[in-house]
Amino acid sequence: MTGRAVVIGAGSAGLASAAELGRLGFAVTVLEAGEHVGHRWRNRYRSLRLNTLRALSALPGLPIPRHHGNWLSGGTFADYLRSYAEHHDLDVLISTPATAVTRDAGTAWLVDTAEQQLRADVVVVATGNAAVPVLPSWAAGFTGEILHSADYREPEPFAGKDVLVVGSGNSATEIATDLIGHARDIRLSVRTSPLLVPTSTLGVSTHRMSVLGAGLPDAVWNAAGLSTHWSLYRDLARLGLGQPEVGSHTRFRETGMAPVAERGFARAVRRHQIQVVTATETATGNEVRLSDGTVLRPDAVVLAIGYRPSFPALLGDLDVLTDNGTPVRWGGPIPGAPGLFVVGAPSLQGDIREHGREAKRVGRAAAVITSAHHAHGTTR
Repeated sequence: MTGRAVVIGAGSAGLASAAELGRLGFAVTVLEAGEHVGHRWRNRYRSLRLNTLRALSALPGLPIPRHHGNWLSGGTFADYLRSYAEHHDLDVLISTPATAVTRDAGTAWLVDTAEQQLRADVVVVATGNAAVPVLPSWAAGFTGEILHSADYREPEPFAGKDVLVVGSGNSATEIATDLIGHARDIRLSVRTSPLLVPTSTLGVSTHRMSVLGAGLPDAVWNAAGLSTHWSLYRDLARLGLGQPEVGSHTRFRETGMAPVAERGFARAVRRHQIQVVTATETATGNEVRLSDGTVLRPDAVVLAIGYRPSFPALLGDLDVLTDNGTPVRWGGPIPGAPGLFVVGAPSLQGDIREHGREAKRVGRAAAVITSAHHAHGTTR
């Protein structure tokens, strides 16, 4: 046995790292705040589909069965994560959130929960880059029904209602499309026009192409994405969705916004099933005012403007995060904090695929660190 490891978070990033550390001989404990392995995947909207191919979304050591098709539902992927934990015989403590991560006087890490303190050579934090719902400042002023996309499950409760969806990313466009046939009126409030991409071109998935072309310069991908949007979706400009000005890779690096996988949203806008409106600026009572001065009175508002990282809650005092709450280094040794790793990096080649790659890097680095401790006779 090489040492002890604590992994915080039982999503794809945490489980992949836990399995790799276990393979290397670490005694691994996984802490999961939710009620299930893959809790967030199991508690998303019913129509959610992965935007990454099944074949490129499996974690190391366990393929996803082919009978699930190319595009898994969120619930199916949650089932896969549970199977993954069982397959690797991972020790997962459910409903056990970590409350603090600190360093002792020596080289060990201490992880606190409400019930106990765990001592470890290696700590992997996998609580999520997109974990805490972001709420706009005006949300508190709206007195009607309002919820974040994190709390949206299915369209039936919105039957016959006038619904305003705020946002322009994958969740926003998917939820707006999901409401068709249920809500009376559906509006999508957009501040920044999304870059739409088809899920496949000439039978080849966009995800597979992004992996095969990962080494190409950003400028090539930027030009390709803008050209594709112009070729397939430029008619949406007259319906409120202007041509994006920034390419996919530059936008992702600057803002974290990924392209939108188009699965019927464009057709719905063309058919006037979804009306695109300008950005929401203020809300008072049951009224919402848009940037062009339009006043709407929706029955319900769904906020789909994203999430922020959860890392500061655990690591904010350790000087290992950037100003925006992300780690100074993803999936590798962090300067000044040997044995601490943060995983769950977003990637245009697929977040889940990247989580498996991170796990391998964590394993290699953890083995080196622990071997060095043992060579120097460090005790814990």
